[in-house]
Amino acid sequence: MAAEMDNVPENQQKDEEIEQMEKTLHTWRYLLVQADKILTWEKKSYPYMLAAFVTVKFTIIWLLQPSVLTSLALIVMGLCLVDYLLPALSTKYLETKEWNPDQERQFQHVCIEIVNNKRCIQSAINSVKKLREEKPKHYFMVVMSVLSAVAFIGNAIPNLCLTYFLALFLVLYPGLKHHGILAKYYALVLEKINKVIKRKKKEE
Repeated sequence: MAAEMDNVPENQQKDEEIEQMEKTLHTWRYLLVQADKILTWEKKSYPYMLAAFVTVKFTIIWLLQPSVLTSLALIVMGLCLVDYLLPALSTKYLETKEWNPDQERQFQHVCIEIVNNKRCIQSAINSVKKLREEKPKHYFMVVMSVLSAVAFIGNAIPNLCLTYFLALFLVLYPGLKHHGILAKYYALVLEKINKVIKRKKKEE
């Protein structure tokens, strides 16, 4: 009963966050709905289009080889242009179309996903902070192990190539998650690990 009482304020707070997110992203709702269709692969051609887009972008970067400062400036300029132009174009061209209940449901789904991801990141950060405070030795070992692995990967794979694969995964991630592909392979990996553990126990 106490757990249920604790969940009520938490669920209420989550609903308030979703409602606030809907208000914040109201100007972007048409674009977010269209982006969600592409990122979740509503059509079979969308994952190939996304992969091609990322590949072309990184091919241009590889050919031009801009400096880090130039790359940062271009990225910020691109974000500024998107922030300025897309809402204006959306208001002018897209909002003339009728906003139907299906689009509203999809927009709410997008906002829920954003809030869920935000809360997941916050939970991970809080877990790391808790581990640091309660078990500093474990925290030190985990952090050093992870950073060592990252340093090894960064040294073994060229930066641009590594960034390309990371960007490709991030772009394809919503579709992989939506179609259950990640869950499927995650379950297969866990199954293989369990089999190995059981086999070792039998050998002992």
